[in-house]
Amino acid sequence: MLKGAFCAALLSLGAAFVSLLVLRHSGLWFEQRPESYHYPLRGAYISDDSGGINWERLKAQGLDFCYIRLTKGYAFADRQGAANLKAAVKNKLTAGAVHDFDFAAGGRPQADSFISMLGSSSLLIPAIDLRMSFLERLRYRQGYELAAEINAFEKRLIEKTGRGALLLCDSYSYELLKVEASDALVWAEDYDSSGYCSSPLVISYSRNSKIKNISDTDGSILMLAAARELIEQE
Repeated sequence: MLKGAFCAALLSLGAAFVSLLVLRHSGLWFEQRPESYHYPLRGAYISDDSGGINWERLKAQGLDFCYIRLTKGYAFADRQGAANLKAAVKNKLTAGAVHDFDFAAGGRPQADSFISMLGSSSLLIPAIDLRMSFLERLRYRQGYELAAEINAFEKRLIEKTGRGALLLCDSYSYELLKVEASDALVWAEDYDSSGYCSSPLVISYSRNSKIKNISDTDGSILMLAAARELIEQE
């Protein structure tokens, strides 16, 4: 009997823990935002996974900027990327474009694909998404070859646009690519674990699903905080 009660208690605790994690991740429990002194700017990261965005309502949340995924690899364009960039500018949100880097492809052709879609709507420093999936982490254990392709991407970007890139890193890619040893501008993936980077320019901190009717699919909108220097990079 005691054993049964103990097991039931463990199951209840486990269920409660999982529920708290879900609530915290979704932003329904509380929003753990980086302190505003160093990170006063509030923003959002949007891709086609976010669905169709109601830009007026999003702007009304008091956002200062947004990043929008534009391309992935060397052959994929986000279905709503270009339209989202134009809509952000129309609604007077300072916008930046993101390229989702394909670690299996060359850096230069990816840069050419990204630059061809960039246009003049992207005002913030462009960003390269270097976050790695579980399978990518298993496959890529040596960072120097990957770093060479990322450098080729950024070199091409500078050559064609005169601008470098902001590197969106998780803790694994940050360590693997030895980003700390460079002078790169960093966008840290997660506020709770952003200790791997001492002074990121941008921090992701919540998938804020508390805001209703922002998108037609209730897709995820990753909330961001940034240092004031982000705007100065324009």
